[in-house]
Amino acid sequence: MIAVAWNIFFLAALIVIVRFILGHTFADRLISLDVLGQLMILFFVYLAIGNSAPIYLDIALTFALLLFIGTVAVSKWIRKEGVRR
Repeated sequence: MIAVAWNIFFLAALIVIVRFILGHTFADRLISLDVLGQLMILFFVYLAIGNSAPIYLDIALTFALLLFIGTVAVSKWIRKEGVRR
């Protein structure tokens, strides 16, 4: 069961990376980076469950906080500066 979850996880990550590379607009790339960050959080949660090590949950929580702050910062920058095409 865990092997199936890992395979789905890596397939989702591959799809997101392809979307980041082939994204036509800045918003496509920004959303794909945000989704990739969420997948990294899921990766740390998988590690915590698989290894029975709660330290990975602390890492996932810290990463989620940094991802949120980064998303808010980029959103404010886009609102202030705008995006050139």
